[in-house]
Amino acid sequence: MPRALLRFRLDVEMALRTLVDRPGRSVLTLLGIVIGILALTVMMALIGALQSSVNDALLPLGVGVFQAQKEPTGGHNNVDAALIAKRKNLIYSDLEELRSRLTLTEAVGGEAWGWGIAIKNEKHAMTPNCGMAGMTPAFLAANSMDLELGRTINTRDLDTARNVAVIGADIVKTLFPEGASAALGSTIRVGNKPFTVVGTMEEKPVLFGAAWRNCLVAIPLTAYLRDFGRPSLHVTFLAKDRYNPKPAQEEARLAIRTMHRLKSDEPDDFDMFDNESEGAELQGFALAITAAAGAICLIALLVGGVGVMNIMLVSVMERTREIGVRKALGARPAAILGQFMTEAVVLTGVGGVVGVVLAYAVVMAGGALLDLPATVPLWTVALALISSAGVGLAAGIYPAARAAKMPPIEALRYE
Repeated sequence: MPRALLRFRLDVEMALRTLVDRPGRSVLTLLGIVIGILALTVMMALIGALQSSVNDALLPLGVGVFQAQKEPTGGHNNVDAALIAKRKNLIYSDLEELRSRLTLTEAVGGEAWGWGIAIKNEKHAMTPNCGMAGMTPAFLAANSMDLELGRTINTRDLDTARNVAVIGADIVKTLFPEGASAALGSTIRVGNKPFTVVGTMEEKPVLFGAAWRNCLVAIPLTAYLRDFGRPSLHVTFLAKDRYNPKPAQEEARLAIRTMHRLKSDEPDDFDMFDNESEGAELQGFALAITAAAGAICLIALLVGGVGVMNIMLVSVMERTREIGVRKALGARPAAILGQFMTEAVVLTGVGGVVGVVLAYAVVMAGGALLDLPATVPLWTVALALISSAGVGLAAGIYPAARAAKMPPIEALRYE
């Protein structure tokens, strides 16, 4: 075995023996590191799981889908309401004209929305806080929603404005306690109009106000416009190239401008958005949470590092005579430095391993409790162990250097 490797093995064995010989001190020293690594690993794992679930729950559109509407996305914000009112409506006849104009778009659909709708059947009633959507056949795919049972709205329903409906999971639970199968073929009243249920939607995660997806009744757009009316539609587009929708989006934007007879120097009189634009605020929120969590973890690791440094300084003082004997027998400063640096890294490394094991248990329990797909990624484990070793190196440098520079004569005289 090479001499350097043998010396390293002996240093590790000595460090582990020190941990065993002083269990009380070792536990107190490890506590700061364990807490820091536990916080770091749990935060990173749960933030990743939360971000994944939030994306699934909040991002409004499917892959390759973009939408145009008269109103600005997210409300009027700082846009003049009078200017918005002057914008041209997007109407039902625009859908067919857009289909004939566009070459990069696979499908063009329309949506109309209403809120606070009373929905009931013969036995039960929903509180009037559900949403209603007039839809075309591409509605579910465009809005990242899935069918559970039955069918969705088809072109025949649309052409004949049939009174049929697809309902969300919360409506099923309230109006049909027997289950989704009991809902199919049943009649519900939306407002004062009767509709036959032909399909039910799968339940979606409820996070940060996304409960509307489960409390939604969707009917043919033509039936919505006939019975409930709405001056302007939301037009949805599905790009042929799902993973590069920007060219299709630009083609659609120019087509709507042409249909609205806008001059080249006039701004768009509609808003167009996709998941990338809608998700920017969400990503910023996630980054802010990550930064805050990282700062908390860094503080915890720094506190743990200070504790390790203090313990190492005490260890150097207690072993002054040992250091003097080793130097008198020919030990070089580099060997003394390596011994105490190794001891510090082993100390924090053990804390890192304990922290990761505890974090795994906490993440599994937290994921089950919060219904999140929580796991501990390998990169998080690697980051935690590297961080703990880095803290050990940083905390051990000064005590190790002090031990290495200690004159052997003074060390042997130390009482």
